[in-house]
Formats: sequence, structure tokens, C-alpha cells
Amino acid sequence: MSWSIREVPPGEYRVGDVFEGLEESHTLTTAFPDADERMAVIRDTKLIVSPEDLYGYVDDADGAIYLGHTHLTKGDKTVVYLDILHELVHVKQLKEGHDLYDDRYAYVDRPTEVEAYALVVREARQLGMTDDQIAEYLYVEWASPKDHERLCRRLGVDPAGRRGPPPNR
Repeated sequence: MSWSIREVPPGEYRVGDVFEGLEESHTLTTAFPDADERMAVIRDTKLIVSPEDLYGYVDDADGAIYLGHTHLTKGDKTVVYLDILHELVHVKQLKEGHDLYDDRYAYVDRPTEVEAYALVVREARQLGMTDDQIAEYLYVEWASPKDHERLCRRLGVDPAGRRGPPPNR
């Protein structure tokens, strides 16, 4: 699979202006089986590259994806690639009427997160990532170690290899 990330200054773009080669990803072909719909979401989804220190999220008011500029330009490129795929799954979920931030669930138990991570884990495996690397990818500061382990196990990833936060995420 061939994909690339164009480095851009903070500002407003479309996903396809910054990320090239997403259309053939396992994640997006599964989430958007129709090629025209897949291309439309890549072409039309607004991407805000923010100067704030953040990874990424979807604004549930308008479906725009926010990515931190530092994360985009200095983060591990595979992690950033997996992150944009994860957020595009959330865009689909939002269009289907799902509550992306349903606070009845812990982050790692939220159905929208589990679905998005499950697709991205399959993508990570296709990229040749090991369970250790995937477990590191699944680590987020806002989830406890116990929650992280639960998410890994739910997704079929051995959490034993994670030794701390991934570098440059």
C-alpha cells in the first residue's frame, strides 16, 4: 500500500489535500465499500490542522476532523496514518447518527471507539506491525493501564509488550 502525508501549516484543508493514498486502505474500503462514497469522504471531509497540542478528534457538530500540527508533522507517520483512518471511521459513524462521545461508556468501551480501533488494528496488521507496536499505538494517556489492557484484549492484541507511551505520538 502506498500512502503519503503532505506537511502543511496550521489551517483548514480537505483530508485528501493532506493525505494521499487513503482510498485503498483496508479500513476505508471496509467502512466505505462504495468507491464513490469512499472518495467523497476523502475529498470532502474538512481537516483542521490545529496549532494546539492534540492528536485528533472529530467535531460532532460538523464532522470536521481536527489534528494537531505537531502530531501531523513530527509524529510517527504510521501512527498519523492510522489516526486519520480512525477519525474517518468516526465521520461515518457520525453521519449514521451515532453519538461519538457517549459518556455512558468508558473511552475504551465506547462502541464507536471499539469499532474504529478494530478496523485500524486490522490495517496495522496488514502494515506488518507487531502486537507490541499495535499495543503501543492503542495506548492513550486518558485511559488507565487496566483500561488499555481491556481494549487490547477486546481487539485481539497482546498488551504484554507495551512499556509506556509510544514515542512521538
